[in-house]
Amino acid sequence: MTVPGKGGRPRKWRSDADRVRAFRARERGDDEPTTIEVALESGDEAAVAWDQARQLGDTIDALKAELKTTKAALRRAEKELEREQVRANWISEGNDRLRAELDAVERDRADLQERLDGLLRTITTPAPNVRPVPGPNRAQRRQEERRRRRPPT
Repeated sequence: MTVPGKGGRPRKWRSDADRVRAFRARERGDDEPTTIEVALESGDEAAVAWDQARQLGDTIDALKAELKTTKAALRRAEKELEREQVRANWISEGNDRLRAELDAVERDRADLQERLDGLLRTITTPAPNVRPVPGPNRAQRRQEERRRRRPPT
């Protein structure tokens, strides 16, 4: 059975030379060289080294795949961070603008309060030797109201 990501069939022989030797031995009727499985079971140093190299290759492939997914996650995180920084800058600029507007409104309010206080002081403080002019009394107000209600003649 083939391994995903690996081209061709799984290796039966330790090398191409062993494959060729096996082919020639079959043609001559001699014994074929041992396969990898048999060589590993017998403890052949070359087979053990080849198997370790294969295992390291598999580990490298797995680590490369993990590195690829990690880099993709890093790129996504960097893009998200950049979007958040743009958003934070936008919010910060809006906040600064609103604070400036608030400061201007507070200054205007303070100025208006000072003007109002000054006007109230001048209104509530009577001028010396001046009496307030009295308005019409109740009877005069009623008489004026009746006169306005009458139809014109």
